[in-house]
Amino acid sequence: NQGGEMKTTAVLTVEAEETKPQTGAKIPTDSSSDISKIEQRPHITSNSKSEVLKKQSSSPPTSTKRPTRTEKQRSRDYYPDVVPSDELIDIGAIAPAFLEKLPPEIIVEDGEDVLLFCIVKGLPSPCVLWLCNQRIVEESSICSIKHDGLLCSLKLLKVSQSHSGAYTCKAVNSAGETACNTLLSVTERKIQDKIEKQIEMEVRVPPVFKRKIESQEVIVAHATQFE
Repeated sequence: NQGGEMKTTAVLTVEAEETKPQTGAKIPTDSSSDISKIEQRPHITSNSKSEVLKKQSSSPPTSTKRPTRTEKQRSRDYYPDVVPSDELIDIGAIAPAFLEKLPPEIIVEDGEDVLLFCIVKGLPSPCVLWLCNQRIVEESSICSIKHDGLLCSLKLLKVSQSHSGAYTCKAVNSAGETACNTLLSVTERKIQDKIEKQIEMEVRVPPVFKRKIESQEVIVAHATQFE
């Protein structure tokens, strides 16, 4: 199938069962068998010979040609467990169709969460597969797949640039299949954010006064100001 292949083998050995001679049975010898054959042979006269020859000449020649068989019949004989796809279509089945497809392109920054979703219908309810660069996506600690009614979703947590690629949602049932695609691009964070974070984490500068306050002399009961 689309996910790969697997096979298994076995060896069947059939042994012939030994036949036991019946007790008291008479074993015929060569001479007795020849005598019985002569006795059982019918007496053929000249008239009977001519009748036999007439019957043989009048009977039509039998054809030795094997009857032709269709490829479908031969496939059914060689592969009895394989059912042709045209026989799998259920009565009243409806091929899958997307009511809402994936967007053509999604751009996110490194470390963000991504939610891909689409709405698909079909009868019977289709089997939904998610693929990334033509490989099946499996659930993990950072990947969650859900199929609730018509809604199909794929959620990726804290994506990195390794998650970039072409994502495909494929729906399959007995009546057919369909798919939609999107391109996920994961970019680096803005340079300014990285610089500020780097300054905050690595560079620690003590405070410095650009201008110090100076001493002043004032008269009693007069206002003053330090800058």
